[in-house]
Amino acid sequence: GGRIEKNASFGTAAVPRLSLVYTLRDGGTHAGATRLRAVAGLGIKEPTLLQSFSLNPYFAGNPNLRPERIQSSEVVLESRLSPQLSVTGSLYYNHIDNFIQQVVDPASGLLVFQNFGDLRTRGWENLRERMTREIRAFRRAQEAELRRLDVERVVRVEADRKSTRL
Repeated sequence: GGRIEKNASFGTAAVPRLSLVYTLRDGGTHAGATRLRAVAGLGIKEPTLLQSFSLNPYFAGNPNLRPERIQSSEVVLESRLSPQLSVTGSLYYNHIDNFIQQVVDPASGLLVFQNFGDLRTRGWENLRERMTREIRAFRRAQEAELRRLDVERVVRVEADRKSTRL
């Protein structure tokens, strides 16, 4: 699938998306249901009105911003171990060109939006979910690596989140 985006300021861009799903084992909502999913696509994110034309006294807009161009891919394995317990694991990679970020303008001291070059993220995520009639509990673990290509700086992000919902 995909779409064509047309913008008077930035022109026309194709944003294709491909998704494949393979059922390794069919179990419906019962134990054993397992499927593999792969997703890849291109995207575009145009600067918001705030980013382009903000008149806020603490940060300035930038009418010269270019749209962010995004390449993304993800592989996901989902498995239902029992009617109440499921696990999901995924690997992902994103490349964002013309990444928009706020920086301090040395002349004015204000924050201003700028295109900051390339940003790459990659990581993994897993999710364990237990469901009963009254309670839905899950635990999500995630690790990501952010890499700005213009400064070769790597930032690692780790998260482990638990939740219980009635």
